[in-house]
Formats: sequence, structure tokens, C-alpha cells
Amino acid sequence: MDDENALLDFRKRFDDLKSSESQRQSLIQELLDQNARLVYGCKQTDQDLAIEKDARRQLQTRIKDELEPLMNRRGFVLVLIDADGDGYIFRDDFLNKNEVGGRLVADELLAQVNHYIKGLNLDVDNTDVVVRAYANLRGLGKACVKNNSMKSTADLGLLANGFTSRYPLFDFVDVGLGKERADHKIR
Repeated sequence: MDDENALLDFRKRFDDLKSSESQRQSLIQELLDQNARLVYGCKQTDQDLAIEKDARRQLQTRIKDELEPLMNRRGFVLVLIDADGDGYIFRDDFLNKNEVGGRLVADELLAQVNHYIKGLNLDVDNTDVVVRAYANLRGLGKACVKNNSMKSTADLGLLANGFTSRYPLFDFVDVGLGKERADHKIR
């Protein structure tokens, strides 16, 4: 009976081994299937990444092409002046020099605006200053003659010409007769 028991024991161990082998093969197949899914997923991710990289490069190129010209443009500061004399007037040392006085006003104004721009940490050399001074020249001229700042109302026209001709972006604009016309130009 020992031989019979031994045979049964061998048979049982063989069946266990076959079952174990089947489980091992099943596990290996599951691992191979999972590996195939992961490899496929990685390939898909690589393709998606390549597409996104290409799209990003195209966007970067487009942004560079569109923004670079804007970044290289000169900046500007716009100064609007209501020069109609509402309680203030140009300094007498400018007013009594006619056209030369107008150029001096422009020089002083540009120097003060540039000083202000530097205080804002902006590049003065790459910033244009645009100035528009608005006034009723006839009315302002009469006021200047009345307070003895000028000899003739025509002298203010000479000052305005000097101011306007001093720098290409400086203009002294005669708004003509009418209440608050200079104010309306500035608004």
C-alpha cells in the first residue's frame, strides 16, 4: 500500500503542480496584456505630447512675431494743456520774448516732462513727448496785454509759433472764441 499511497501522493503533487503552472501561465498572460496596454498608452501619450509641443512652438512663434514689433515701438507721453489762463499764465520772462519765449517754454516743458518720466523709471530716450496746448489766443493775448506781460496781442501768436516750431510733436492750438473751448478739446 505504500506504493499505492506514494503513487497517489505523486498524482496529487502533479495535479497541484499543473494547477500552479496554469496559475503561473495565467499570471504571465495578465502581465503581458497589462504591459501591452501600458505600452499603447505610452505611445498615445508620446503622440499627444508631440502634438502639444508643436502647437506650443507655433504659438510661441506667432506671439513673438506679433508682439516683437509692439515691444520695439517707441512709447509716448501725451501732455494736454488748457492754456486759456484760468488763473495762471506763462512766466513773464517767457511772455515778453515772443517767438524765442515760445521756444523757451517748449524747452522748459520738455525738461520737466522728461524729469517726470525718469521718476517713473521709463526710458526717456525711447519715449516721445507729445504736447497740445489749447487756448483762445485772442482772449489770452488781451489778458496778457492787460496785465502788462506783453506789449501786443500779436506777441502771443509769436510765442505760440515759437512753441509749435520748437519740436515736431509740440502744438499750440488756437481754439477760437467761446467759453470753455479749450476745456472741451482736452476732455
